[in-house]
Amino acid sequence: MRKLFFVAAILSFGFTAHAQIGINTTSPKMTMDVEFQKDPLTGGPDNSKHIGLKAPTLTREQLTQNTAIYGMDQSGALVYITDVNGGDMLGQRVNMNSKGYYYFDGNVWKKMIDTNRNTTLFKAFKTGTWSLLSLTGGWNRVSIDAADKQMGAATLLNANGEYVVPSDGIYQIKYEFRIQGINANLLGKSYLGLIKNGGSVPIEDKQMDSVTLSLNLGIINLDLADVPVSGTIMNTVLELNSGDLISPVFKTGAVSLGLLTNKQVSIYIYKISDM
Repeated sequence: MRKLFFVAAILSFGFTAHAQIGINTTSPKMTMDVEFQKDPLTGGPDNSKHIGLKAPTLTREQLTQNTAIYGMDQSGALVYITDVNGGDMLGQRVNMNSKGYYYFDGNVWKKMIDTNRNTTLFKAFKTGTWSLLSLTGGWNRVSIDAADKQMGAATLLNANGEYVVPSDGIYQIKYEFRIQGINANLLGKSYLGLIKNGGSVPIEDKQMDSVTLSLNLGIINLDLADVPVSGTIMNTVLELNSGDLISPVFKTGAVSLGLLTNKQVSIYIYKISDM
């Protein structure tokens, strides 16, 4: 009798191992069908239980330390990264810059992104008296501080004040530079520009324009010619890769920017499409 039971158990195991699996259901509709645990009285959800399906959770440091080789056979693997302060963004973890769900596409880990929220958006505004980092060719790099950031995740700005591109794609960049108290013709030929990955030569640049503002108070029209505002706006679209570093730069032909006390910079960066 025991032998018959043993054989029956083996046959049963072999059958269920190749059948559809149901959890909290006796009639699974998929390869694995998970339903909530029911309240025996109402037939609805048991509201005393946590409801949900949990993927493996670990930190980026723990995944960095993992020595298993991921390939096409692991396509579709899902994990939830709880912390990105440790580990690195090398190799297959190149996109792992914030906590959240990641899936393996057969080549790299990719983040599952909320399509209603643009996580690449960055906005900053800098004003007043501040110094610039001198580069070769007369260019000066504008360092954006954390206090200047008005919008965007902290991970989009590194310790050197550079925008960190979070993922491959096409990016829209709007960069505005203004100087109050000096006319543009005293600056000589002045330019705005953008540098990438710490370079000294801009990948895009634009000559600065001069504008004169007037203030209409309703009673009088006050021309602000004695307080000129010189500035320009650069609008551009760039193809960037994950991990690229973008910085705004400025160059004047005559006056040292360090002598100017009222400078304003605003910059917007956001991804508009995949490559």
